[in-house]
Amino acid sequence: MTLRVIRGGQQGEWEDIDLEQGIIVIHSRATGLLEASDVDGLRKRIQNAYPEKREETIGLWAKWSYYFLHEMQVGDKDAEQRVRELIENPSGCK
Repeated sequence: MTLRVIRGGQQGEWEDIDLEQGIIVIHSRATGLLEASDVDGLRKRIQNAYPEKREETIGLWAKWSYYFLHEMQVGDKDAEQRVRELIENPSGCK
C-alpha cells in the first residue's frame, strides 16, 4: 500500500492518529471550512485565522483544503499528482 502524508500537525503530532484511523484530517484554527464553497471562501477563512502568514502560503493552504474537501475521492489514484501540481505551481494560488 502506498500512503502519502502532508504533515499531520506542526510537528507531525497528528500523523499517528490519522494513520491509525485511516482518515484525512485538516487540522486548522480556521473555522467554517466546510461552509466555504470555493477556493476564495477558504482563502478568506484561512487568512482570518492566520493573518501573520504570507499570501502565497494562504493561497496554497486554500487550494490544498479545497482539493481535500471537494475533489479527492476514496481510491483516488491521481491524488499524489494533484497535490504535487499544487506544490509545484504555488503562483496559481494567489
